[in-house]
Amino acid sequence: MIDELNRLMARPGQRVKPRLRDFLSWVRRQRITVGPGLTMKTGTFGTVISARMSAPSFLGAFTVQIQGDRFSVAKGFVNGLEPKIEGTPISGTDKTPAPTVQVPKSFMEGRAWAFVEVKTGNGFINQEDPESVTIKAGPSLASSDRNVGRCPIAVFEKKYDGVRIHQIVFFSLRHAYRNNRHFFSAA
Repeated sequence: MIDELNRLMARPGQRVKPRLRDFLSWVRRQRITVGPGLTMKTGTFGTVISARMSAPSFLGAFTVQIQGDRFSVAKGFVNGLEPKIEGTPISGTDKTPAPTVQVPKSFMEGRAWAFVEVKTGNGFINQEDPESVTIKAGPSLASSDRNVGRCPIAVFEKKYDGVRIHQIVFFSLRHAYRNNRHFFSAA
């Protein structure tokens, strides 16, 4: 915007009137116009502009949605593998709908987690094992098995009026295993 105004400035020795005419034309073009979802009210108090637009919805990978006492998870991948819930892919199949998981009943400090659990053997995910990448829920992300890694995708927060969910992951994941540690990153 500043670069746009630089061309409207009169230099020493130039006439001011043509530049002023261009400047006033530029000011008129900056007028706010109302459109879908916008209202403008002018009065002695000034001008009030209201925008009523719906926020664009972004449903990324692993979006968690509560359905009663269970939750479903939108399609996502870990190293190109779709996680499963009780042997069924999270997006479902032609014959079965998308599976759901029980919302945790126990909470630690008012929180519980929905997570992707990855089981490794020799440092790699076994692509043939249907239980190598799964979606689970629980009060803790800790695992006693060093070959099992967990990446939180959402947190359940226990409130006086029920359970609220906060999404953590919005993208498919990459997994790596080194020195007895699991690493997750956005794919």
